[in-house]
Amino acid sequence: MTALARGKRPAVWRGVRSAFALVTTAAPGSFAAYIATGLLLAAVPVASAWATKFLVDGLLDRRSVGDLLVSGAVVAGTGVGLAVLPGFSAYCAKELQRRTRLSAHRRVAEVVNSFSGLAYFESPKMADRIRMARDSAGSASLEVVESGTNAIRSLITSAGFAGSLFALRPALAALVFVGSLPAVLMEARIHRRQVRNMWLLTPVHRKESFYSELLTGPRAAKEIRLFRAGAFVAGRAAGQIAKANTVARRLDGTVLRYELVAESITAVITTAGLAWVAMDVWRGTLSVGDLTLLLAAITATQGALASLFNDTARGYGALLHFQAYLDLRETPDDIPACPAPVPVRPLRDGIRIEDVWFRYHADQDWLLRGVTLDIPAGRTTALVGVNGAGKSTLIKLLCRLYEPCEGRILWDGVDIREFTPEAYRARLSAVFQDFVEYDLTAGENIGIGRLEALGDTAAIERAGRNAGIHDEITRLSAGYDTMLSLMFHQDDTQAEDRNGHTLSGGQWQRLALARAILQEDSDVLLLDEPSSRLDPAADRRLRTMLHSLRRGRTTLLISHRLHSIRDADSIAVIEEGRVTETGTHDELTERGGTYAELVAMQSDVLNLREPDLA
Repeated sequence: MTALARGKRPAVWRGVRSAFALVTTAAPGSFAAYIATGLLLAAVPVASAWATKFLVDGLLDRRSVGDLLVSGAVVAGTGVGLAVLPGFSAYCAKELQRRTRLSAHRRVAEVVNSFSGLAYFESPKMADRIRMARDSAGSASLEVVESGTNAIRSLITSAGFAGSLFALRPALAALVFVGSLPAVLMEARIHRRQVRNMWLLTPVHRKESFYSELLTGPRAAKEIRLFRAGAFVAGRAAGQIAKANTVARRLDGTVLRYELVAESITAVITTAGLAWVAMDVWRGTLSVGDLTLLLAAITATQGALASLFNDTARGYGALLHFQAYLDLRETPDDIPACPAPVPVRPLRDGIRIEDVWFRYHADQDWLLRGVTLDIPAGRTTALVGVNGAGKSTLIKLLCRLYEPCEGRILWDGVDIREFTPEAYRARLSAVFQDFVEYDLTAGENIGIGRLEALGDTAAIERAGRNAGIHDEITRLSAGYDTMLSLMFHQDDTQAEDRNGHTLSGGQWQRLALARAILQEDSDVLLLDEPSSRLDPAADRRLRTMLHSLRRGRTTLLISHRLHSIRDADSIAVIEEGRVTETGTHDELTERGGTYAELVAMQSDVLNLREPDLA
């Protein structure tokens, strides 16, 4: 939650410094050119107005040609400046925008990647914060800089013209200033409301994007058409848009009311000032040149003051928006860092899960209730249990994506919390039950499992062969360089002429397995339902391959297909978050407990007896 949502103002100068630092480091040359152009644009109108006054008075008073040429040259020069400088300023601003957007993306990505666990990524509240930070880091920081620069520019312009007014008619200067105050109050209130609306609408926009993606993307296209749910999903998206429109409409109504009042007051004061100046010219107390200067000064001063206060209010609103990025940057890691981490040694004895309790939130039930389990090094340990027993949760804890609420996990007797998450995870490789189907090439889908191997074609192909997916990949149009996506084209000159490629569920699963086994030097292999999408023939081939890969390697295997785990060195049964049985397949079958019942049920269904894998 930002400083605004907490009811406190952000540390203004800290926010300004951070925003300017982000923009200036992203594009120092463009920033310097933008500032210089802004200063020139601030001074040129004042110089033009005074030069016009002297030129008009000189013509009426029939002054020397030299004086007229000087005044005329200044008028012409300032005219050229007013014609050329805005375009150059706009170019600099666009270059600043491009470079700042890239720099902000990198900074937000750096912050997000610094979160070691999953807690923030499975929190709606944090999802809103990350989205606000992503949107605000580039746009809001640049808006702070632009509004600050424009405010300084307006201050210089208004000061120059106000000085002109004060020199000719001091009371008129005060009148113009008072006439600008209603617009000041209006802009301040409007920008506060706008930032508040951003926070209110962030979850609304996220939901609208979700429903729109369901409606237009391939992810849910089959089910939406089969179940004739298109109108339902479209209606949900429209409902979120309507909700956002209601909030925006209320704000627009408020803006309209403020503007009507403020602009009416300003118009009355301006008209009174012009009438006053006209009377002075009629009486002869002011020259025609003075009249041209005062007319320009009244209009320009009001415009500059309005811009000054508008930019100040806009900058403050941008600071409130930018605070989302600052808050994200200061968010601590959800996995507490060890003050004195120790190096992770290769696993020799094994992993011990010791009286581990876990739940995601304090108001939820325990998912793991005092789990104690030994995973010997170089052996295969299997986990068995019904859905919701806590098996996949235990995998997350072993990967240190969450910390146990109670208990500990030991790596050769050392609590894994004494390691850095990066060093510890370098010792692990895994196939998750909900593995990702990346919209990348086939080779990149495998190589992302070990980034330093992305350019190692031999290693990637070896992993593909070991996972039994190599032949299918080589039959694709570009082999391992084929884009596996229905959303994006191949990155080549014939991109627009090529349709996307995708894989079957079983092929994707074998690709995910290749990604895991690419990390050949990992100590531990975690397999969560690695064959759930495979047909019987592919399942058998995979089991034969895994039997070879697991030999001499520490493996934790989860599977509902009990024939896939019968050759494990040890099997643990988890029920309602507790380990209730451990032993080999034969031991547990003879014991006649839960495992024996599960085996009997699957045997009745399949009426098959799988031979042991030698």
